[in-house]
Amino acid sequence: MGDLVFAARLQGVDFPPSHKIMRRVRELRQQGVRVINFGSKGDTPQHAKAAAIKMLESEDAAYYTDSRGTIELRRAIARKLLLENGIESDPEENIVVTLGGMEAVLLGILAFVDNGDEVLVDDPGWMNFEPMIRIAGGVPVSVPLLQQDGFRFSIDHLRQRITSRSKLLILCNPDNPTGRVLTRSELEAIAQVAREFNLVVVADEAYENYTFDGRTHISIATIDGMRDRTVTVQTMSKIYNMFGWRIGWLAASRAIVDRIVPIHSRLVGCPPSFAQAGAAAILGSGIAQGDLPISQIVSNYQRQRDAMVDGLNAIPGVRCWKPQGAYFAFPNVESFGLASVELAHYLLEEAKVATTPGSAFGAHGEGHLRVLLNAPVGEIEEGVARMARALAKLAR
Repeated sequence: MGDLVFAARLQGVDFPPSHKIMRRVRELRQQGVRVINFGSKGDTPQHAKAAAIKMLESEDAAYYTDSRGTIELRRAIARKLLLENGIESDPEENIVVTLGGMEAVLLGILAFVDNGDEVLVDDPGWMNFEPMIRIAGGVPVSVPLLQQDGFRFSIDHLRQRITSRSKLLILCNPDNPTGRVLTRSELEAIAQVAREFNLVVVADEAYENYTFDGRTHISIATIDGMRDRTVTVQTMSKIYNMFGWRIGWLAASRAIVDRIVPIHSRLVGCPPSFAQAGAAAILGSGIAQGDLPISQIVSNYQRQRDAMVDGLNAIPGVRCWKPQGAYFAFPNVESFGLASVELAHYLLEEAKVATTPGSAFGAHGEGHLRVLLNAPVGEIEEGVARMARALAKLAR
C-alpha cells in the first residue's frame, strides 16, 4: 500500500503553538499548580441558561431547527443589528445563525474563494484566518500592521498587495490581537478600495462591544456602497461568555445569503436548538457576563487594560501599546532575545503565567506576546509581577 496523499490545500494547516501552551496549562493545573492566564470572566447570564434548560426539557429540543436558525433568534439578531450597528436586515433573507463566529467567517470565505484566489488579511491577525483561507483553496496575502504606526491599517499596504486574483478582504474590528479600532475615516478609505477593486469584505466583529476611551465601534456594512459587498460576522461568545454554546451569525445581502445557506446546511445542518433558545433570550437585553450591564463590563475592562498596560510598561525591556478595544494587550518583548514561542514557554514554566506567542498571528507578530485582559485587576497585578521577576532573570 502506498503512502497516503493528502490534499495540497492542507499544507500550512496545523495546530498553532498556542495549543501546546494550553495543553501544558491544563497539565499544570491538574497537578495543582496555580497558573495565571488572565482569563477569569463573569459567568454566562442566568437568563440564557434558564431559557436553554427550558428548551432542553421540551420535545422541540430533539429536532432540527431551520438551517438558518430559529426565527426567534433571527428576529432578535435583526433588532440588535438595527439598534446597535445601524444595519437594516430582514430575518428571513439576510441572517444565518452559525456555529460560532468561526463558522460564519469560513462560510464567507467558501462562498467567494476559488482555488488560487487571494484573500487579504491583517498581519498580525487572528490565527485562524490563514488556515481557513487555505482550507478553501485560497492564498492568504498579508497586509502588515506595524507597531510604530500604532498597528494602524495602511491603505498603501493594502493597495500594494492587490492583484487580479484578489477576491476578499478579512477585517477584524476591534482587532485580535492588536486591539486596534478602525475609525470611520479609515473604514471609508477601505470601502473605497473595496469598491474600486470589487473586493468583498468579511467583517469579523466579535469584539464589537469592547471599545475604550470613548471610542465607538462602526460596522463597515454601514459605509456607503458596502452593504451588498460585506459579510458581517458577530457572536455570543465574547461579551456574554458563551464560547461553548457555539452561537454566532452572519448578516449579508440576500444574494450572498442564498449562496451561503446551502453550504451551511450541508456542513452543520443547524446550530443546537437549546443554545439558540438561550441566545435569543439574552440578546439585546443589555445584560451579559456575570449578569452585569454591558456598559459596566466594558468600564471594568478598561480599568483592567490600564492595569495591564501600565504594569507591562514598568517591566524593563517591555514596550506595550495601549489597545483601543478588544481584550488583549500585545507587548513588544524582542529585547529579551528569544523567539516569541520560546519566551511564552519560558514564562509558563518559570512564572506560571500563560501568554500566546505573537508569531501565532503572523510574521509581523514575532517579537510580541498576546496577553488577555479578562481578569480582575488584582489577578493582573499578580501575574505581571510574576512576569517581571521571570524576565529580570533573562536580562541579567
